[in-house]
Amino acid sequence: MSATSSDHIRSAIAARNSRGLAARTRDWIQSRPEGGIAVLFVIVQVVVVLSAVAMPDFRYLTQANIAVTLKAIAPLGIMALGVGILMIAGEFDLSVGALYSFCAIVTATLTNAWGADIDAEGASALLPFVAMAIGLLIGTLAGIVHAVIILVGWVEWDLMRLFGFEWHPDLLVYVMFQHGFGLANAIGIAALVLAVLLAATSSDFAMRRLGLSGWKFLQMGVLPMWWLTVAHVAYFLFIHFLSFHQATPPPNPLQPWFVALVVVVFGLRAAAYLKTIRAKALSELPGEEASRASI
Repeated sequence: MSATSSDHIRSAIAARNSRGLAARTRDWIQSRPEGGIAVLFVIVQVVVVLSAVAMPDFRYLTQANIAVTLKAIAPLGIMALGVGILMIAGEFDLSVGALYSFCAIVTATLTNAWGADIDAEGASALLPFVAMAIGLLIGTLAGIVHAVIILVGWVEWDLMRLFGFEWHPDLLVYVMFQHGFGLANAIGIAALVLAVLLAATSSDFAMRRLGLSGWKFLQMGVLPMWWLTVAHVAYFLFIHFLSFHQATPPPNPLQPWFVALVVVVFGLRAAAYLKTIRAKALSELPGEEASRASI
């Protein structure tokens, strides 16, 4: 590299660093995919807080509304985790949002067309549940079609490829080609099996059938499921593309978000553990001493 080129690069870097905060923020938003999302999130939160302060009757921040909002976004959060893993692995699939909206529209359209009413008596009260079942069935069929497309187009009905094996035409045997890829997929499948089991038993009916102690023991599977999911995602975020026989791509922009999520979960778990230990210690104290310690 010539001295002229070096001087030009240094002057360009100096000019970029000397720009104002607003200009650098705008460049960051335009150059990074998460920039616009972060700014939009901050704007929404500021608007909500200001509205709550300016209008006492503004009920967005009430406990009831927050609970309803969290329940409503839970399915979206679950789907976002699945889509996020696909995007991290480089298999982009954004059709789940359209499918989710389509199933909801089908359910609402059928409910309205049939004049269904949950508060009514007789068959009309069951029609909304029939509409929901049809919407779920459509989503399930679309998911099955998607899975078949993946099995035909990528895996080619050779499930050994999911675990890092490739068929060797000369040796006429399967050989391990991608050790980490196979292990990560095995971990991910184990997490998926646990997730399906937990979802299938997350009901009052399952609690009655299994008994309280058996149901609690089964639901503790959420902890190994969490660790398996973290290991699966961490591999594809930080390790999978580090190979000596191919160029290493730029760092995935989701890496800091993933690390921050794991740190937040660790913090919440630690806080819950300390709170539990403190509550147990207070319960073992005499009544008067416990009341003074809790102040």
